[in-house]
This record gives sequence, C-alpha cells and structure tokens, in this order.
Amino acid sequence: TLGDTNLQQLVRLPYDIQRQQVSLQIAGFANLLIQQDPLPDTINDMPGYYSIVNKREDYLQTISLLQGLIDTNTVQILRIAGDVDDLNVQLQQVRDDMSSQNAYQNGLNGVLANILGEFDNRKFIRQVTNNTFDDYNPQISDDGSVVWYGFDGTDSEIYIYGGTPAAVSQITNNSTDDYEPRINSRGDIVWYGYDASGYEPEIYLYEASTGNIIQLTDNTIYEYNPKISDTGDIVWYGWDTTSYDYEIYLYDASSRAINQLTDNTVYDYEPQINGRGDVVWYASDALEGDTEIYFYDALSRTISQITYNATEDYSPMINANGDIAWYGYDAGNDFEIYLYNASTLLISQVTDNTTHDNNPMISDNGDIVWTAWDATYSDSHIYLYDASVPSIKLLSDDTTNYDSNPRINGNGDVIWTGWDNASEGYKIYLYDALSATLSPITGNLPSSEGDYAQQINDNGDIVWAALDITDYDSEIYLYAGPAASVIPLTTNTTDD
Repeated sequence: TLGDTNLQQLVRLPYDIQRQQVSLQIAGFANLLIQQDPLPDTINDMPGYYSIVNKREDYLQTISLLQGLIDTNTVQILRIAGDVDDLNVQLQQVRDDMSSQNAYQNGLNGVLANILGEFDNRKFIRQVTNNTFDDYNPQISDDGSVVWYGFDGTDSEIYIYGGTPAAVSQITNNSTDDYEPRINSRGDIVWYGYDASGYEPEIYLYEASTGNIIQLTDNTIYEYNPKISDTGDIVWYGWDTTSYDYEIYLYDASSRAINQLTDNTVYDYEPQINGRGDVVWYASDALEGDTEIYFYDALSRTISQITYNATEDYSPMINANGDIAWYGYDAGNDFEIYLYNASTLLISQVTDNTTHDNNPMISDNGDIVWTAWDATYSDSHIYLYDASVPSIKLLSDDTTNYDSNPRINGNGDVIWTGWDNASEGYKIYLYDALSATLSPITGNLPSSEGDYAQQINDNGDIVWAALDITDYDSEIYLYAGPAASVIPLTTNTTDD
C-alpha cells in the first residue's frame, strides 16, 4: 500500500544522506580542534585561528539550516504517511465498488445468458417453400437440414433447405422424375430417380463432402425407396427382372461396392438400416404364405430369420442397438406390436388387445410408438411403450380423431397427425417427453387436407408438408429454433 515503511524511507533517503554528510564535516572539525588543543596564550600566537573560527561559524550556520530542512521534511513525511492512510481507505472503497459492479455485471451476464438460452430453446414455424408447385415428403437431419422432392413444372426434382444462412437449393436438375430423398447426419442424400429412358428407376447419391451426384445403379432392375445410415451405407429393394421378385441390396460406403443381400424366389420389402449397417426387412414365406422378419448382421455379414409363425409380420424398424419393432397378427385376430431385444435375442409381444396396432417406430432408447385403430376402424389413437418402466401410455386424447403416422426421436418426443374436431382439419401434435405434455404445433384455418408427412429430429425440430389453399399445392414447413434461421409464426390461409 501507499503507507508502506519502505516508501517512507525512500522519501527520507536524500535528507538522511545530507545529515550524515554534515555530521561527518562536524566530526572533522572537532578532531581538528582537539589536535590544536591546548591553545596558545594569545590569538596572535595561533596561526589561522580566525580563519578556523570563521569557517566553524559558517559550518554551524549550515548545520542549523540543514537541521531545519530535515525537520521540515520530517513533518512532510509524517503528513504523507497520514495522507496514505486516507488514500488506502479511499482505495478500499474503490475496490469494494468495483467488486459490487463486477458482481452486478456477472449477474447481468447470467440473466442475459438465460434469456439467450431460452430464446434458443424457443421454436417457431417457417414456411420453407412458397411456389405454385407441389412439394412432398420432407425429411430432416439432426443438424436441421431438410430435403424433399418437388415438381418444377416439368418433372420432380430433389431440394434441400440448409446452410448458413439457411436457404433452399436444388440438388437435381434434369428431365426425369426424382423421388423419396433421405438425408443423414453428414448431409449425404440418397433417392431414386428414373434414368434417361424415363421408365427405369435407379439409385442416386449426393455426397456432401464433394458436392457430387453419383449414380449408384445402372441396370435393368427397378430399384425403390433407398435408406441411408449416418456412415453412408445405403439399402434399398429392387425388382429382379430375372426371378420376378423383390430383392434387398446394400451399398457399402467404405468399399463403394453394392452387395445383393437376398437372392431367392420370394418378395423382400421395405429394408431399414441403422448406424452400424445392420439391416431389417420383411419377406413373404414361400412355405406358409405369410410374411416374416429378417435381419442382416453387418458385423458377421450373415442373415437370420427373426420370426417363425403362420401369421403376417410387417414393417420392421431397427434402432442403433439392433432392437427391432414390428406389427403382426396374433393368431389372425388383430394386429399387435412385437419387439426383438438384440441383447437377449428374445421376442416379446408388447400389446395384447382388441385394437389394430400398426406401423411402430422405435427410438435408440427402446421406446416404441404406434397407431392403434379400434375394432371397426372408425377411429385411431397414438400409444407409447416406455422401455424404462416398462409401460404403455395413451398419448392422444378425445379432442382429435384419426391420429396416425407417429414419429419418435432419441429424447422420446413424439409427433403425429390428428384430425382436430373443433377446426375440422389435420394438425401436427407434439408430446414432449421431458414435461410429459401434449400440444398442437400447427393449426390456423380449417382445411380439408391440413398437415401431413411429419418428421422430427433429435433436436426436436419438426418438418412437414401442408396444403396451401391459395394455390392448392403442397408446401414444406419447418418448426425449429433460431439456429435454423426461422421466423415467427406466419399468417396465411393454411393448416400449418
């Protein structure tokens, strides 16, 4: 601090030196006087006596002046020491004020961070497309990129919404139809499109890393509905014009090779793939005339039959762990939901009721969501199987009818389409797993068509298609946060 003893000593140093020098001079003269003692009887007998006396008077006067200067500076030093104490008090007050201001600033920063965080968590609806042509079947990746196919006035093309800032880009630009795009977390896109002849569908891949479009197949097989994993592996089914049945095909992204997984005389349908490259599908059973579930293990590169029964099994879905959910007849009475546990290798019947349970979706946590129609197919509702309990929960309520096409993400959030009895239009509904609450995402003016083809990613962003009754075409809508460059709810004349 300013009152430190070292600082006071530093201020006094030049005066202490002067005092020491004067003291040395006085001591010198004292020694001289001693050496000349005893004095002679008369002044005249002592040579230089008057000179010595005069010099001594001068030195005494100088000593007196220096002593006065020392006394004055000593007083000033003591005054400075007192001022330093006051200054230290003021300095501490300043420090206390700065600490209070820093605490206030930190508190303010915390409030601002909470506000920004809350804003980031808020989601809004944006109309992604606005044209006079139909846009269909949107899909969304976890980074919020959206792909779909839309009519350009001549044929169907593939489009993407994404980037920074987010904008719509056209992926394909040709004279043939392109359909059913799928996108993975890397931004790779796969779809099927007709070749130059316009009659034969082939599989195409857009590589996000290079920006190039690659035609994966070029043959006489009719290939449909490709699915892509996050590692870039692709699976699809195609009509074999030789054996006249559908087979399953797999594109290995690491080797860039296409492998035919099945080669038989039965129909193999709707393959699905997970991040490990495992594939699941259902196929007709040539012996019993029903359909069974089949599984391709990417690690062992082997195919195994999951179900063995005399009833129909359909639409298997697989998660990252290899768990499989599907729906099938329970002895021919009604459809039920089934689960294959990849850890135990056991099959369990999830539902056992008199409703028709179908089209299940399974999350990586093992939660399953599906549509259940009543016995007369006059109404349907959405159910959730919570794998952690385990238990089954009814998600939709009596304010809606014809609830269908549920989708579930990795957090357990569920969306579906339901008919709003009040406004008489289809809306998108969201079940928030964290708060266990249900709320409609869309719905403005009544529409005979409404919202459909909804998808949700792990961030809770939702995309769907809706009828624009101004132009009577289908448009793409996105429900997402500020990171997706969305804007607040738009006002229009559609159920969006």
